[in-house]
Amino acid sequence: MALPALLNPSKVVISVAPLKLIQENHDREFNELGIRSILINGDTIGKMTSSDWKAIENHSTYRHYALSPEQVRPGSSHTSKFFCLLHNQKWAKKIFLLNYDECHFIETAGTAHDDKTPAFCPVLAQLGDLIRLQLAPHALCAVFSASLTPHIRAVTMSSLHMTEANTTNDWIVPQPRSSQPQFPDTTLWPTWSGSIAWERDYICEK
Repeated sequence: MALPALLNPSKVVISVAPLKLIQENHDREFNELGIRSILINGDTIGKMTSSDWKAIENHSTYRHYALSPEQVRPGSSHTSKFFCLLHNQKWAKKIFLLNYDECHFIETAGTAHDDKTPAFCPVLAQLGDLIRLQLAPHALCAVFSASLTPHIRAVTMSSLHMTEANTTNDWIVPQPRSSQPQFPDTTLWPTWSGSIAWERDYICEK
C-alpha cells in the first residue's frame, strides 16, 4: 500500500479501513518506511492539536492519512474537518491515491441486504462519493481484500466508481517478511509497480 508514496515523494495518499487495528497498522507501516503519516479516528481526533490540523490543511508535514470511515461523513450536528478538506478542490487535488483495505466490508456491513434490515454501517459503502468523487480525475483507487467473491467484487467496484477497463487485478500469496527486506509491509510490489504504471485502479485479492 505504501509503494506509490515511496515512488512519488511529492504526492499524498489516503488509506481507509473499517477496523481500528488495521488503521493503526497502516499508520505504523507508513511511518516505518519514512513516509510521515497521521492516524485520524475516534481515538485520536480529540487529541489532535491546531498545529496538527494546520499541517494537514497545508500538506506540509504528512504524506499519508490513515482514516476511519466516519472521518469523511457529514452529519446533521457535526461535520468532520476532514470532510470539509475533501470539499476544498485545491486541497483534494494533492491526493493521488485512495487505499481501501478490507473492502469487502462495503457489501457485508455497508449495504442493506433486505428491506427490513438496514446496513450496519452505511458510510462504508459511501466512500466512493464521499472521498473518490472529491479527488482529481487522475487520482487512483486501490482496494484490498481476502474475501472478494464475484458479487462482492462487483459491489465494491460500483461503490468506488471503478471500471473494468481501467482496473488491474492481482492475487498475492503472503511470503515471509524476511524475503522482502526493502518493503516489509506487503508482497505485491513487483506486480503493482510493473503493471499498473500508476495509471490504473487496482484490486488486490490477498
